[in-house]
Amino acid sequence: AINKYNEVVGQSDYEKHAEIGGGPRAKRAFVTTIGNVSTSPLLGQSRYLDDLTMGSNNGALATNNQYRIIDATEINDAGVISGTALYCDGGDDSQAINAKCQGGAQGVEKIVAVKLVPLNGADSTNIQPRPVDVTTIERQGGSLGWLALGLLTLLGFRRKQ
Repeated sequence: AINKYNEVVGQSDYEKHAEIGGGPRAKRAFVTTIGNVSTSPLLGQSRYLDDLTMGSNNGALATNNQYRIIDATEINDAGVISGTALYCDGGDDSQAINAKCQGGAQGVEKIVAVKLVPLNGADSTNIQPRPVDVTTIERQGGSLGWLALGLLTLLGFRRKQ
């Protein structure tokens, strides 16, 4: 889908991990400009559509946090975008792009059709990127180290006797 401003919408993989054990990567919808960027309202920026719905100080609705846009299928010359989103009743756990719905509970998100209409007077300076939730994983006890080496040595001496 392309409009007269050379803006293209579509879907891309948001996560970068390998698809191991049948777990697919999370998808997000995007908008980007190809060719001449001087006519585009986005000024040549590539954006996740979730970034365009972020924030309340730029006129975006607080209920926008209930949607994570996973696919965009069409954009017209007025900038209206049609697509598909995951809907979480009550909103995701945070404003982050990778936030979970109700703590990651299975089966609570619904797939819905969405229509994104540009805000009057908004431009690329009003876009607030969604933050990313970062989780740290501490690994403990992954190595027995010197204790295991000592035990193996003692067992080895004992077998020789």
